[in-house]
Amino acid sequence: MKLIHLDKINSTNDYLKALVLKQKLEDFTVVKADFQEAGKGQRGNKWLSEPRENLTMSLYKEFESLPIVDQFRISMQTAIALYKALATFTDQVAIKWPNDLLLGGKKVGGVLIETSVKGSCINWAVIGIGININQTNFKNLPNATSLSLHTSNKESPECFFNVLIPLLKKHIENVVLLPYETLRKEYESLLFGYLKPLKFEVKEVSFTGIIQGVTPLGALIVKNEAAVLQEFTLKEIRMVI
Repeated sequence: MKLIHLDKINSTNDYLKALVLKQKLEDFTVVKADFQEAGKGQRGNKWLSEPRENLTMSLYKEFESLPIVDQFRISMQTAIALYKALATFTDQVAIKWPNDLLLGGKKVGGVLIETSVKGSCINWAVIGIGININQTNFKNLPNATSLSLHTSNKESPECFFNVLIPLLKKHIENVVLLPYETLRKEYESLLFGYLKPLKFEVKEVSFTGIIQGVTPLGALIVKNEAAVLQEFTLKEIRMVI
């Protein structure tokens, strides 16, 4: 693994994507920053992080022939690796579909995956990861937390990074090594609210549903109050927690 450590950067994902266009990168190159000024999250949201308090990083991974339709495998395996890393420090960890990480029902981190496509296959991915480690101030974000807030112990971002990297390497390799059903079953077993009634919102209309699982493309399968199964993409549904 090649590690590039930066004091400050706008976005580790943007930095790594620009770098891959300039030079041949070693597989599993990691860019880690002490402070990320313009981090990105899902749904176009910004990822806000205090300097030197959290883990902000991006990983470059090459793929020889990963079909575009299998892209969600990357998301599942990244989320599972983060789950297992957090679980070495505390319990009450869960994955909130598709790849947010929760501690005690509050968001502690997330993933943003950006890919390069050649033909019908993904040839490389940049996997951005943000985990709140020691941050304690989350202004206007009541559903956010950090590892130290949850455990009441000061944790080291570097220590968490060292726990995460071997797990991440193993699970990203599993993207192409393991059958989809094996990946899916483990991922679904770690999902927040799996097979339990939850509140959802679709087009500003609320309803109670039960998560039944995910499709190969990453859509969420929800059974509504009429016992009808529906599939939703990230932009179509919001989980109310």
